[in-house]
Amino acid sequence: MTRILYIDDEPMNHQLVKHALQPLGCELSFAQDGTSGIALARTLKPDILITDVLMPDINGYEVTRQLRRDPQFA
Repeated sequence: MTRILYIDDEPMNHQLVKHALQPLGCELSFAQDGTSGIALARTLKPDILITDVLMPDINGYEVTRQLRRDPQFA
């Protein structure tokens, strides 16, 4: 089963992604902001990470930069 982490500050987008991917048998996890998304990614070690670009605390580009510095995500 593919583990997917979706990071976005818009709850409606969480529902859209859930509706689209859950029928495919994906294991979905969600984070509301970049900071919690990074922490969750390090805990869950997802196969795929999808992130919004514009978020209030850390934008999606910075989330990606921080995770790429981590050897387990490089």
